Amino acid sequence: MSQGHIPKGLPGPSPEQCKDLLMNAPMSIFISTPDGRFLSANAAMARMLGYDSPQELIEIVTDIAAQLYVDPADRAEFIRLLEVQDEVVNLEYSFRRRNGQEFRALVNANAVRDHKGKVIAYQGFSQDITERKAAEECLQYTLYATNDGIWDCNLVNNEFQYAGRFAEMLGYKQGEVDNLGCFCEHNIHPDDAMGFQKAFKDYVDGRTSSYELEFRLKTKDGDYKWIYTRGRALQRDTAGRALRVIGTHTDITQRKRTEKALRESEEKYRRLFETMSQGVI
Repeated sequence: MSQGHIPKGLPGPSPEQCKDLLMNAPMSIFISTPDGRFLSANAAMARMLGYDSPQELIEIVTDIAAQLYVDPADRAEFIRLLEVQDEVVNLEYSFRRRNGQEFRALVNANAVRDHKGKVIAYQGFSQDITERKAAEECLQYTLYATNDGIWDCNLVNNEFQYAGRFAEMLGYKQGEVDNLGCFCEHNIHPDDAMGFQKAFKDYVDGRTSSYELEFRLKTKDGDYKWIYTRGRALQRDTAGRALRVIGTHTDITQRKRTEKALRESEEKYRRLFETMSQGVI
């Protein structure tokens, strides 16, 4: 039997059952109109906005932009995007609960049009991401305090994400470079490139138990900085190959300069003592 198919002879869910399923779903689901009213909402949507029931939400909220959006201009942008592209995906907005408390939510929606192509409603779902955003901000503050930048490499879909001081330590603004993972491979010092590639590949393929390395990366102004990177696989396939690796970058340029100055000083005094004609004890 194929997954997702109803076996022959068994009746499919009735419209009432489908409606009950949506109304009791844990995800906040809504249908609203261009003039700012709710046509429908489920219990999760009502709870998220601070109302006791969907009916209460529908009756009390008569102007979504003014009553729910912290910035009513966000509602206007939401409407504009749906008029143009019929769909919005993972948009973040700030909303206000019934008691005035502000929170962040992720919105996905699509436009409903009549037979003439006119938008008559918006349907979609929302998710309260306030706690997630707070956790992300906490992580950002922690990374800034430790002078580290965090990276996340998904080897299944070749996505690379970064946060913290990852871009700033190279002189770039956050988001200025689309894919700093690929960018780092191109901007690595020629003398360090082979060692960097080998160390990462050996760890991904499971030939080494840890991944940590020191190498140089070119900054935006053309200088090189020493970076200490280390990472750990979050997932591996049955063959032991890493599917996702996360890690951090630390700027160790000053430490490297100090070590170099110390070596040069030691070399200088070693040569001085070796060339002295007097005996030294």
